[in-house]
Amino acid sequence: MATAFQLPNRLETAYRRAIHLVFSKSLPTKLEGMSPSTWVDHLRDLSGRSSFIEMATTIAKNMIISVNTENVKSWREASNQSQRSQYLYSLLQKELKGPVGERFKDLVEHQADLLAGIPRDVAGRLSGEIAAAQQRGERPETIMSLLHNRFPALSYGRIKLLARTGVQSSSTLLTEARCQELDLPWFVWYTSKDQRVRPSHRNMDGVIVSWSDLPSPEALIGQKSNLGHYAPGNCPNCRCGPLPVLTVEDIYRTGSEQHKVYHDGIIVRMTKAQFTKFSGVELREAA
Repeated sequence: MATAFQLPNRLETAYRRAIHLVFSKSLPTKLEGMSPSTWVDHLRDLSGRSSFIEMATTIAKNMIISVNTENVKSWREASNQSQRSQYLYSLLQKELKGPVGERFKDLVEHQADLLAGIPRDVAGRLSGEIAAAQQRGERPETIMSLLHNRFPALSYGRIKLLARTGVQSSSTLLTEARCQELDLPWFVWYTSKDQRVRPSHRNMDGVIVSWSDLPSPEALIGQKSNLGHYAPGNCPNCRCGPLPVLTVEDIYRTGSEQHKVYHDGIIVRMTKAQFTKFSGVELREAA
């Protein structure tokens, strides 16, 4: 069922292109006639401009709607494949009649704030580089050339990071919200299973995790990091995602089978009986 919750690449591509379009409409395409500091000030001011914030909000909302549509499809596909498909389908019918309430609204506001903040963040980086060039005694035309070269690279890097992280983290948060609504406290961490997966996340692939006890993947492999504890998809450039545990039978096919479970800072292996008793899932399923 992991493939059911994997997002199509077109969502990230569409979001990235939409952000680029906003920039191209909002910024002067030529720097001639402007000093580097004036142009950077214009860039910084863009983050507070109401018209730019409105466009950022519209783009963020469209992205969240697209991600939510895919998330709904994933839930329906997962429930159809589940051992208790009829029961889960009836629950989903009630939950999917509307958006995920406040979580949906919060996601739009958060993404809009991040998007609107890109010009301010890039301006800060450019100001530092311009100041360093001036201290080195660089000529004005050299500094202008620096601005020409560095702005596209810095802005593209920020937009690419926001598009990838924003789409994946929004999907994770929508999945978490629906898990809360349906009283499904466990998920399986899955990765994209390619060479770009970071070692800390490769170690988490296939691990069963509780939403209330999230891991620090880096700490688990002894890697220093300030990312802390987080769900899949909720750190920069992460392409991982959560697969909700709908029933124990959907994970364990035989009684002797063992799966990795994260609990209280460590990963252990549990059989179906051990996980059922430990998680309390049988109590919820019997209710």
